[in-house]
Parts: sequence; structure tokens; C-alpha cells
Amino acid sequence: MNEMKFDLRELALFAEQAVTKAGDRISELRSREKIEVNYKDYGELVTSADLLSERTIQEAIMGKFQGHRILSEENGVHNWDNFKFDGPVWVIDPLDGTVNFARNLPHYGVSLAFALDGVVLAGAVYAPYLHCT
Repeated sequence: MNEMKFDLRELALFAEQAVTKAGDRISELRSREKIEVNYKDYGELVTSADLLSERTIQEAIMGKFQGHRILSEENGVHNWDNFKFDGPVWVIDPLDGTVNFARNLPHYGVSLAFALDGVVLAGAVYAPYLHCT
């Protein structure tokens, strides 16, 4: 096990703030403009909101936790079996429920977890439409 020490309350608060900011940004995007919808290699939907949320969370992580790795659904990593979960890793699902979001349904969320050596220690999920974390 890695000898790094982390304040779990700080990590959980950071995760909550990051998902809330990302979720609020995608809600603002939806209210301002038509959401762009595209398809990934595997036929799964990806929207401009997915990418905005991912970028918002990645920037927050890189600004506060230099040296931590990031694994995100939209960043092109499709084979998680080969991903090495050693050390500190942030795992992002920038828009869980993309199909619902694209169809203007309220059931979607933004998820972020912090793992150390493959063990999730903190995280948060935010449902923007429902305003709850």
C-alpha cells in the first residue's frame, strides 16, 4: 500500500464541489443552447455537456492535485482492465445518464471518486436537475 496520507474530508469536500460546479455548468449549457449530440466508437452517445463536465472536473483536479492521475469515461480509455490503479487516481463519469440528458429527462448525474492504490476512499455524485449531492 502506498504511504501517502490524505485528508478524506478534504477529498470528499473537493469531490462534492467539483461535481456541483460541473453539474451546474452543464445545466447552464442546456438552458443557453442546443446540446450537441455525437456518438463514440462503440455507438454510445456523447454530448457537448459530457465534454464540458469532464473538462471542468479535470481542470479542478489538475489545479489542486498535481501529479494525481485521472481516468475519465470520455478521455478515450475504453479498456479499464489494462489501467494501473496504483497511486492516487481520480475517476470521473462526467455525465452519467447521457441518454436521459439528451432526451431532456431529469435522471442524470455527475460522478467523481478518489482512489488510492485501487481503493476508493472518497467521492461524490451530483444530480443537477434534482439539486442534490
